Amino acid sequence: MNSVVGFFDAYTLRARVLPAMLAIAPALVLVLVIFPGSPPLTQVFSGLVILAVLYGFADVARRLGKRLEPKLHAAAGGLPSIVMLRHRDGTFTEASKERYLDFLGNKIGRVPPTRATEEQSPDQADRFYKDAGDWLREHTRDTKQFGILFAENMTYGFRRNLYGLRLLGLVTNAITAGLAASFLYFGGWWGMTIQLENGAHYVLIVALIHAVFFLFFVRRSYVVEASRQYARQLILCCEIFIPAK
Repeated sequence: MNSVVGFFDAYTLRARVLPAMLAIAPALVLVLVIFPGSPPLTQVFSGLVILAVLYGFADVARRLGKRLEPKLHAAAGGLPSIVMLRHRDGTFTEASKERYLDFLGNKIGRVPPTRATEEQSPDQADRFYKDAGDWLREHTRDTKQFGILFAENMTYGFRRNLYGLRLLGLVTNAITAGLAASFLYFGGWWGMTIQLENGAHYVLIVALIHAVFFLFFVRRSYVVEASRQYARQLILCCEIFIPAK
């Protein structure tokens, strides 16, 4: 299993694989209860199957998470890195923002918007802020030098993808809980019995905790907070590039 997990890079594992595994956690517990012990497969084939399943879940988590981004950004007034560079946003002081905009304008070869020009042409100003953010993202890809930014990016990816899987997770939870409850009611399925009857009770407990987590903690605000933390850290990376006076 360690070799399978080692196949994924840190971002994929934390931001894509873990949300997918959390979404189907009750179903995984149910499978472990029904089929205790090692499956009748060779270690090589078993590893390949696990790898394929994890890779598929990771891709689903990413696609569902990315699908939600436009709505999340629209509700927040735009991409957080754009919003925070606007003069009317108060995340950074005017002095710091002026330094960042002058630096970024020099890098992309454009004159940064003033407060007045931003008010007159907000769309044009936002295009500058978008290009400035794109420049920062392209020049902060070194995960060792920009470790804090990378950690914030993983946190945002994890929360976004988990929120994207929210409905799938709740549906999977309901199906799993129904199967476990039916086992307890009928005493087994088609002549098959689970070795330990309290295993079904354990599945129901996990399903309850899982449902509470997805209903009350996997929320839109949970994702927006992480996106703003990432955007703030991205803009603060200007401090690394700007020469100290």
